[in-house]
Amino acid sequence: MKKLIILSIAALIALTSCNNNKVAEMESEIDALRAEKELADSLQNKFYEFLNEIEGNLAEIKVKEKIISQTTNEKPQNLQEKILQDLADISDLMEKNRKRLSELESLRRQMRTANINTKNMQEMIDSLKVRIEEQEEQIRELQEKLRIANERIDELRTENQQITEDNERKQAKIEEQIAELNTAYYTMGTAAALREAGVITQRGGFIGIGRTRTVNDEVNLKNFTKIDIREFTKLETHAERVEIITPHPHESFKLNDSDRKNIIIEITNPALFWKSSSILVVRVR
Repeated sequence: MKKLIILSIAALIALTSCNNNKVAEMESEIDALRAEKELADSLQNKFYEFLNEIEGNLAEIKVKEKIISQTTNEKPQNLQEKILQDLADISDLMEKNRKRLSELESLRRQMRTANINTKNMQEMIDSLKVRIEEQEEQIRELQEKLRIANERIDELRTENQQITEDNERKQAKIEEQIAELNTAYYTMGTAAALREAGVITQRGGFIGIGRTRTVNDEVNLKNFTKIDIREFTKLETHAERVEIITPHPHESFKLNDSDRKNIIIEITNPALFWKSSSILVVRVR
């Protein structure tokens, strides 16, 4: 009887030990499954995080492409810097997409190693590859359009510069002609001084009787003062007696002798005054 009890106790101890080992094995398996699940969740979360980032980048690139396309059609030269910045941003976004796509491939391989079903994920990756390649082709087309547009802008800028220069030359010529039309010359002095300067000559008569004074046909304008008839309206002679040698209609001017020692020639009708002669010669005494 005693021996039977001892055998029973030994069997119970052996059974308990066996159960304990099975419990430990089960707990180890549970821990392993829990770790696998945590790894799978982590990898999947990271996968979809990268996926959403790529989707966001693609959407942002699409917006910038649209902005650039509209700007290109309008050809606003003042937005050139913004276009260049948008293109730089697009390039950065595409680089980020390529990097994230490579990381998605790496995550998918890790999940396959962990026996996680990645069939749908591979389809997503393949679809993204196609979309990214299509968008890169669109960007290349856009860059080509911009290159052509910039060349045309340069051509237009050159043409506009030439037109501007031609207009400036024409304007300068017109202004020169207008200035020439409004240019006149005058000189003033005693008869002796005017003859000495070669401005006037004396013809006919004796001892001053019947003599006429005429302007020398070969007069040198360096002895004259250049004026703009639009601004020249009067001439102070600082003389008591004056004689206008050149032909000017009497109704186009008057002599103001309010100051007897400084008779002033006032031109009342410039157009008529200068019509007969663009040279004014005044003899003073």
